[in-house]
Amino acid sequence: MLKEKLFDALMSNTGLDLAIYFKDKEGRFIIESGGTWTIKDKTTGKLNEETNPTIYADEWRKNELEVMKTQKTMEFRERCEVNGVVRITKSTKFPIYDDDGSVCGICGVSRFV
Repeated sequence: MLKEKLFDALMSNTGLDLAIYFKDKEGRFIIESGGTWTIKDKTTGKLNEETNPTIYADEWRKNELEVMKTQKTMEFRERCEVNGVVRITKSTKFPIYDDDGSVCGICGVSRFV
């Protein structure tokens, strides 16, 4: 119960320039914080290309697939579009695992630079 409250507090109180998100193996947002570009609950269930132009979505997906394949934490500089303006983020992404120990998606933390 305490873990759930702490997690909810973290996800509900990230700054405007920070996003924390979990995605499944197919790249769908499972949970996202309320940062500027991932408005909480508006990206849940969506793929990258449903939230940003394809050129950026493809870049994100390539990076996420690399993280899942290598099963390593990696950092990337990625581009995104917010209100029609292209922004650069520093993103840390790492694999998440199911109960059997198999990779089931990624977690990412992205901040505008």
